[in-house]
Amino acid sequence: MAKQKKRADGRYCKNITLGRNDDGSLKRKMIYANTQKELELKVAELLLQVDKGTIIDDKNKTVGKWADEWLEAYTSNFKESTKTNHKRMINKYIKPNFKDIRLKDLKQYQVQKALNDIKAASVPQNFLTTLNKILDSAVENDMIIKNVAKKLSVKRYEVEAKVPLTNEQINIIENTDFILQDICVFLIYTGLRISELINLVWSDINLKKLAIKIHGDVKTAKSNRTIPIFEPTLKILKKFDKNRIKNIDAKSDYVFLINGVKCSISDLSNKRYECCETVGFDFTYHQLRHTFATICYNAKVDIKQAQEWLGHASFSTTMDIYTHLDEQNKKNATSKIKKYLKSI
Repeated sequence: MAKQKKRADGRYCKNITLGRNDDGSLKRKMIYANTQKELELKVAELLLQVDKGTIIDDKNKTVGKWADEWLEAYTSNFKESTKTNHKRMINKYIKPNFKDIRLKDLKQYQVQKALNDIKAASVPQNFLTTLNKILDSAVENDMIIKNVAKKLSVKRYEVEAKVPLTNEQINIIENTDFILQDICVFLIYTGLRISELINLVWSDINLKKLAIKIHGDVKTAKSNRTIPIFEPTLKILKKFDKNRIKNIDAKSDYVFLINGVKCSISDLSNKRYECCETVGFDFTYHQLRHTFATICYNAKVDIKQAQEWLGHASFSTTMDIYTHLDEQNKKNATSKIKKYLKSI
């Protein structure tokens, strides 16, 4: 057995003989650790696996294979939304780019190229976060010497102002048949947070008074409120009420179900991408809520009333939305005048 060595980067390493290959040559594995004690523990653990015959040959393990194994082994204690995000990064970005590349053959320039090719502003950082976790775990398991993505960073994007849906986009959502159509329309005309929508139960609905009581999964006392039912939401509620099977437990009698089961944040997050493809444009659930705030502004609803309906903890939050829309209208008016002057 070879002696342990200290590398230039300060880590200790030791080459362990695991046995022989089919051609008679020695089968070896290099073990790395930050301290001598850690190295001794890793070597002891490996030799125990060799003795039991449970050692796994990971020399040719691909990025795609390890990504799947990492997802199963290391994310069991993560929040469901975090696990879902990692799974999406793996299936949509990591495996398509690196699936068949061996872990030890992955190069930094390949990761950088994949980063450069991602167009969505929020995705590169999530992609890099997931890949770093996967490669860090590969280093810890002595599959690779170093994480080639460690020193990479993503371009900083300016946070875009919240943009409401246009009237044309609202019309497309209302007239396109897709799995979350009712949920999207409901958010547009109520301004609910997505967490409030999934916890909405039928005892909160008063069809006679055309009112909805919001409570439960809330941020502040202001979130406990009553909001009006407008015609688009009334149609949805009447359709649901007509076809629903009443739950004996009023606390579990949820308004919005998917395949008979209460909606979850992770389910809605995953299905949103499908819906964006169906309608032909991207949107977020918070954008739908912001659209309701814009509808209130355009309908000249008093700011205090809009704050109450939206459940904003601070009056300034609603004021900021109204002020932004005022400024946008002024810009639009100025552009119209400039366009007109060029035409005469």
